[in-house]
Amino acid sequence: MWTRKCSILAWKPLPLAPGELEVTFAGGGGLNVEREVEPAELVADELVPVVTVVPVAAAPVAGASPAPQASSAATVVALARRGIRPVRLVRVVRARFTSVRTQHPARNLRSVDDGSELSIVLPMKRTWPRTALLAVLGVAALVGLVFLLDAVSAHAYYPDSDGATVLLEGHAMATGHPLLEGWRLSLDSFWSVDALWYLVGVAFAGITPSLLHVIPAVIAAGIIGLGVVMAVEERRGAAAVASAGTVLALLAFPSQALALFLLRGPWHVGTALWCLVAFYCLRKGRIDWRWGIAVLFLVAGMLGDLQTAALGLVPIALAGIAAAGRTRNWRAGIPNVTASAAAAALWEIGKHVTRAIGTFSMAHANQISSPHQMLRNVRHGFHELILMMGVGTSYFGIGSEPVGLSYVHVLAILVVLAAVAGTVWAIVWGTSTGRETVVGTSTEAAWRLDDMLIFGVFASPAAYTLLAINPDPAYSRYLTAGIIFAVILTGRIVGRVTEDIDWRTFRRVCAAVGLAAAGCYLAGTVINIDRPGPVNPASLLATWLESHHLHYGIGAYWSSSITTVESSNKVVIRPVICPPGKKTLFEYERNSAGYWYHEPFDFLVFQRGALWGGVDRKSAIKTYGRPAHIYVEYGYTVLVWHKRLDVRVQPVQG
Repeated sequence: MWTRKCSILAWKPLPLAPGELEVTFAGGGGLNVEREVEPAELVADELVPVVTVVPVAAAPVAGASPAPQASSAATVVALARRGIRPVRLVRVVRARFTSVRTQHPARNLRSVDDGSELSIVLPMKRTWPRTALLAVLGVAALVGLVFLLDAVSAHAYYPDSDGATVLLEGHAMATGHPLLEGWRLSLDSFWSVDALWYLVGVAFAGITPSLLHVIPAVIAAGIIGLGVVMAVEERRGAAAVASAGTVLALLAFPSQALALFLLRGPWHVGTALWCLVAFYCLRKGRIDWRWGIAVLFLVAGMLGDLQTAALGLVPIALAGIAAAGRTRNWRAGIPNVTASAAAAALWEIGKHVTRAIGTFSMAHANQISSPHQMLRNVRHGFHELILMMGVGTSYFGIGSEPVGLSYVHVLAILVVLAAVAGTVWAIVWGTSTGRETVVGTSTEAAWRLDDMLIFGVFASPAAYTLLAINPDPAYSRYLTAGIIFAVILTGRIVGRVTEDIDWRTFRRVCAAVGLAAAGCYLAGTVINIDRPGPVNPASLLATWLESHHLHYGIGAYWSSSITTVESSNKVVIRPVICPPGKKTLFEYERNSAGYWYHEPFDFLVFQRGALWGGVDRKSAIKTYGRPAHIYVEYGYTVLVWHKRLDVRVQPVQG
């Protein structure tokens, strides 16, 4: 039996009894009675989701004449404004149902409008060639986006040992250590998040420094692609262009400051992608196979980065509570709340199972900010967000673009703030009055997804407030996910508002302003790409060490793993540390693997102007005696011994 689903558009409330239905076709086709439902009132101008099949009391009328052309055009325009494609089913005079099943494709049917109280909307069926073409174009767009973001990344910053460590995790997973047994990692190990991407990259290209830019670009492109899909949902024509354009303009053409965090691994951007996948799967408010996928991604995020709790689990659970308040039905919140609870429970189980099997050990939890620092973070966070959105210079810089051009980003900030404020109002109003309110006109999927995004927006600065223990600009990485969620939410709202605006002149003015702003953002990106990219001193050091046949050494954390990757594993440097209260060097028991230190080492390296972890000439001599040679190259000091250097494990305290 051929089955097609359709949606119902009610023009005004219709309190009818089961079975009250009269249908007229302008062509062939047929409807089939499946089962009856209880009477209920359809809300005016509501696009009802397809759920049930209900009784039909009339057969199709073959050869019925269509209504006048003007009326038909009016219906098509009215439906198009609600994001519905050209329709094929004609007219329902009286009806009581939420969906219809047809036995025939009902081809060649035209839409007419002769005063009907209810219209059944049957979307056009996409053909395989068209679907294949759209898929090819989508893949091509993503590939092009990766190339663009890779270029932006390479010209925005040079990588460090944090990014190199996750690449080495991926290499270990690809070469026989899938659970990273023997590794010592922090709570944000990124084992089941970013490291999975590096595993694939290393499997194809090996250890190469280009992956430190390519993989973050791939992750960011995935976020932008999914963000566009979320933004254009239910939108068509100009509204879809406005939605997609908003997301692309603000994320595909990032400011210099935003590029430092969006395109730098592993700074929780991959975690935001996993959370977005979960949001998208839960947007219908159902427990089905999509619910299972959402839980799977949340568990993967939790196993690799506990930021998933703040960015995913909490927003999803809060959105479930809001859904219960909006609908005045506690069942409406069950899918979200159970998804968060199931993910937390499975994470706890998975954590114990992987430890029993044998996996990496975790360092102590990150330090929480003091109450005084939290207050400073609240004030400072607004300043950081403005800079990351592209306005101002400060310590992030604006790249090579003119300062005046950067202030065009003020428009983006205002639009994003308006979208966030409008969504907050929609939640407050909806939960207090029991209404499914959104900014603009849309369906149930809109407010569910909007709610998850807005709670994610506020979860990000909350994490920054709790975890930024000092004014170090690097802590602004906790704000990146909030910007991502806010931009996608803004894209969704811009599309809906575009559809709702009837004044054509105003729409054209807004479109012109938006295109001009997007052009400015693109110009800033092009200017930054055109400038010479920064040279990583670790790359120069790796070349120098290889030319002097120095292949195995130890060093300070920020000089070790990044040099290993920059040399494509031809020069191997493992991190060491001189703990507080000690005078000699030991293994660095964080972001490292125990089996790394079984190699024979013959040199030590550290940065002269950025001493870290007590690794310097004094602690090196105290540990291994006076070196045979001391070199100073590219800001690094290299100490060489003509003997094997063994690295000890730190003694257990107490």
